[in-house]
Amino acid sequence: MPWGATCPSHGLRRSVLAALVVLLPLPLAAQTCEDRISDYDHRIALCDAAYAAAADPDVAATALGYKGEALRMLGRLDDAAAVLRLSLALAPGNPWYWVELGHVRFDDGDPAGAVAHYATALELDPGDLYARINRADAWRALNAPDRCLADSTPTLAAEPENDFASLVHGRCLTAVGRAEEALAHLDRAIAANPGYLPPQMARMAALMALGRHAEAVALADAALAADHAPDIWSEERIGAYRLEAMARYLPADQVLAEADRLAAAWPGNLTADAVRVWTLLHAGRIGEAETAAASLRTAVGTEAMEATFHDTLAQLEMAQGRTEAAILHLGRAMALDPALARIYARKLSALGFLPLSTQPHNLLLALRRCIDAKGAECRISS
Repeated sequence: MPWGATCPSHGLRRSVLAALVVLLPLPLAAQTCEDRISDYDHRIALCDAAYAAAADPDVAATALGYKGEALRMLGRLDDAAAVLRLSLALAPGNPWYWVELGHVRFDDGDPAGAVAHYATALELDPGDLYARINRADAWRALNAPDRCLADSTPTLAAEPENDFASLVHGRCLTAVGRAEEALAHLDRAIAANPGYLPPQMARMAALMALGRHAEAVALADAALAADHAPDIWSEERIGAYRLEAMARYLPADQVLAEADRLAAAWPGNLTADAVRVWTLLHAGRIGEAETAAASLRTAVGTEAMEATFHDTLAQLEMAQGRTEAAILHLGRAMALDPALARIYARKLSALGFLPLSTQPHNLLLALRRCIDAKGAECRISS
């Protein structure tokens, strides 16, 4: 059953297109509730009619389930949840309704709630690979890549051609530091749907993790130039990836000009400001970097702040001798993206301060010891 994440009102985020896994048979006749026509309002009307004519609870629950799916696709998440709960009241043992409720929670920005609903579906049917791969993606959104892999690995073993599973698996391999291994899975997802941008974004992230920044920029340019489904969130994110990659190998003035172009195309995009700060800082222009950091400092404590933005502010604080502020930002960065702990642990170890573990408190203790010994030279930011 294909599904697509909507964009909640509190902020655009990426859309997801799951692999085709049919849980309920589709009838041959056209224009029925079970036909997933793109006119969702018409589908809802068909489902209402099917529900009114239903002679038994299972048929009624099925009509409500398809109606709930259509409501979710329209972004009417509260209405979808209410309808799906009615489905469960009629057929509590059907895992599909739990999966659909999981999609509603995921689309509403609650991946923890999504995990719980997908887990209930798997309790009812442990062989439900559709529920399992969607739970894997929810684990990914919760920054739990090990748990993601625990679900995506058996899904891919059973369905090696499942392109959504390849995408999720590749993303989580990158998150655990296995980006080289991730590339083959992401290539498979791209080949299956060349016009779908999220797999290409995931490949950019993997290339950047491998230090192959020029390749990431080339991929970004190709993705934006090619025909693709309209996806404003992905286009903005690709532009941000492109700029982040450029900052790693191009001259400072060229990167700053590209940051201005990104900011003009996407007003309010904090990636442009974060790259400005990072570029100016690494060019030794600390005063200008501090001025450029104003928008990031204003955004601290809001949903707009990403882990990498805290990481950038930590570098700026360290360069100015404000070590306590730097430690605070590094802690916030790890809270938002636990994968950063692996990077920080490696850098601390290279400086001679091996942390007891990659738990944030142990990393910050090792960082304090490093600062006591080396001062501002103890930079562990990514």
